[in-house]
Amino acid sequence: MSDSFWQSVRYVLIAMGSFFAGRGKIDALQVVPLVDQFIQIASGAVALCAAAWGLYVKFKTATVPVDVAARADVPVVSSATGTLKS
Repeated sequence: MSDSFWQSVRYVLIAMGSFFAGRGKIDALQVVPLVDQFIQIASGAVALCAAAWGLYVKFKTATVPVDVAARADVPVVSSATGTLKS
């Protein structure tokens, strides 16, 4: 995700924290540290979900035997780009 997305999330969370600080629910000095901690936890969760999804997608993928992969009529897909190699 882009930096501008996380910056927008941070500003929204600061606005929400300021609202609750104005209502007396939390201390005003805790707003920014709480927002920063939330963003760090959220970005870590996104990274873990991406890793878990990658493992899930590859879990039942069968490998191609070497003798089949060596044939010229079998298309080869680039693992980096997902396009057919010629």
